[in-house]
Amino acid sequence: MNVKNNFLSIIGLGNFNPSILTPKFLSEVCEFEFKEKPKGKITPVVTNIKYGNLQFIVELEKLQILERDVSNFCDSKIIGLCRLI
Repeated sequence: MNVKNNFLSIIGLGNFNPSILTPKFLSEVCEFEFKEKPKGKITPVVTNIKYGNLQFIVELEKLQILERDVSNFCDSKIIGLCRLI
């Protein structure tokens, strides 16, 4: 059996306001650099922003950052991003 890492996800539980997490917030407050325009949907109940292999999902009680196609878990970007948000 061959095991391959295909994604890494960090989930934070609490009380969140999904409408705050926007590409503008990520670039200005979290200093996240977008080289292309991110895709997604922002509503007062849930926000889902996809950028490359990263995905930000915010619901009223959950924040999730997902990174796909991870070759090495130690090199993941999402641990640092989770600290900024």
